Amino acid sequence: MVEVMVTIAILITLMTLMALGVARAWENANVQLTQLTIGKVAGEVIMHRAVHGELPSQADGLAVVYPGEPIPQDAWKGDLQYEHQRLDFDVVSLGKDGAPGGTGFATDLRR
Repeated sequence: MVEVMVTIAILITLMTLMALGVARAWENANVQLTQLTIGKVAGEVIMHRAVHGELPSQADGLAVVYPGEPIPQDAWKGDLQYEHQRLDFDVVSLGKDGAPGGTGFATDLRR
């Protein structure tokens, strides 16, 4: 009887460790997918600059790059942010928590 209880405890511990590993791998995949999406959107902004001779304004944002189309979202279904700074720009995901700043998987991702 004790052996069965020990075996069950070991199995539960192993299943918990596996679940934590799968969750971490899932979040890593979300980060990588978001980084790819940011790169794609940044490429579209650069193409817009090549065609129109200037970056979209802060007010126009990504809507002018994707007229009539939905703007791509990050892996957590959050809207990507566009930050125009003089001659450069950033495309930003607010991460898993959808709030500025953060650490770990909640950290902001930007190009």
